[in-house]
Amino acid sequence: PTQSYLNFGASAAVVDGLALSRLAADPLVTGISIDHPVYGNADTLNTLVTIAKAIGTDQVWPDKRPGFTGKGVTVAVIDSGILEKGDLEGKVLYEQSFISADALRSTFDEYGHGTHIAGIIAGSGANSDGRYKGIAYEASLLNLKVLNNIGMGTDSYVIAALDWCISNQGRYAIRVVNLSLGRVPSKSYKEDPLCKAVEACVNKGMVAVVAAGNVQKDKQGNIYYAGILSPGIDPTALTVGAVNTSGTTIRSDDTIASYSSQGPTLFDGLPKPD
Repeated sequence: PTQSYLNFGASAAVVDGLALSRLAADPLVTGISIDHPVYGNADTLNTLVTIAKAIGTDQVWPDKRPGFTGKGVTVAVIDSGILEKGDLEGKVLYEQSFISADALRSTFDEYGHGTHIAGIIAGSGANSDGRYKGIAYEASLLNLKVLNNIGMGTDSYVIAALDWCISNQGRYAIRVVNLSLGRVPSKSYKEDPLCKAVEACVNKGMVAVVAAGNVQKDKQGNIYYAGILSPGIDPTALTVGAVNTSGTTIRSDDTIASYSSQGPTLFDGLPKPD
């Protein structure tokens, strides 16, 4: 095996055709999956100011009363890395790369996606006098890199990062795992290894926040109603779609973004996103 997991009854391996046939015939093997490529999902059209109001976050921020700011909460950002400067200075408690080809195990964000996501989650707003702060601006972060310099990774990288989260949950008080990434599902969530890894984290008390994906229309521009990506297809995941705020802070003119994936999910027909 090229990768073994402490908390899952699974391994990742490179095998030839003969070995694959033997594995498929082994009664102790319950399933075999391709190590699919995964990719990042994010939108940059809406500012944090309008998003915070659109989703109601500003209603629970402190304003002459106790509020919720993410203080004491650790979020594992499973993405392309985090650039720890500016609004993210001092936010990261731990960093590790799970990309097997990364000889130096560098956690530097060569793609920018992870830094973008980290800023949405917990940016301090220091560079804008607090105007563009993150949704949980006092939360702490874990930088778990699984996407490379073109925003691509694999199932096994993501599963390794989730495995690490379970093993280190108590040490870092991990409350949330954020996966703004995914891939087209190839089977039911009941058999999908990415989904099983997410479920294991949820069963340990973590909230798994997962991107729905950016697959709303087909090549002809027709709305596609089975575009939810894995692991967002899993019922235990908090699957998040994208909103178009129309550039305002009122909610009555908000619509689903033109690219945001919609359900029901492929194979299982579950209502998503959440």
